[in-house]
Amino acid sequence: MGQRLVINIQADGELLANSYYHWGGYTSSSLNIANSIFESGLLVDDFIKAIASPTQYAIKLLESTGAGYNSRNEGLIEYTQEGMQNTKSWAEASITLDLVTQIVIMDITWIDEDIEHLREDYNKYVAYYFPFDLTKCTFEDFPKLVHAYLNISSDRIQCPDGTIHRPIE
Repeated sequence: MGQRLVINIQADGELLANSYYHWGGYTSSSLNIANSIFESGLLVDDFIKAIASPTQYAIKLLESTGAGYNSRNEGLIEYTQEGMQNTKSWAEASITLDLVTQIVIMDITWIDEDIEHLREDYNKYVAYYFPFDLTKCTFEDFPKLVHAYLNISSDRIQCPDGTIHRPIE
């Protein structure tokens, strides 16, 4: 079994297309795959005015990650409602890019719910303070978040809101 990632591309909450990556659901892998969309130069600032076919544009963004229609390891693209729902059902990790709100929603870590347990074991597990929210950020901040995350080595990360995240690695 792989650690499965689904990247969703949506416009103001409406899902346009997504892709499934069989081995992409590890935190570092998820961030790298999604960041390839930002590095592609294909994202536009005013999505509504600039794009004639939203679904075609979403597919093009997903293709910039290496996804296509033949390999679950490189990413399988879906754009029908049934196909996208099926793909989402396999996700163990997910990243959603909303082209209108320019927000990235991430479910790529485990969140420690038992903070008291962590306090008891404080000497054993010191959380690294991370300056970004690992569940939600802007398009503008996403590449900065990726860069910052890939330059730390900790099994516990404390976000600004106090939540403690554990990477899926």
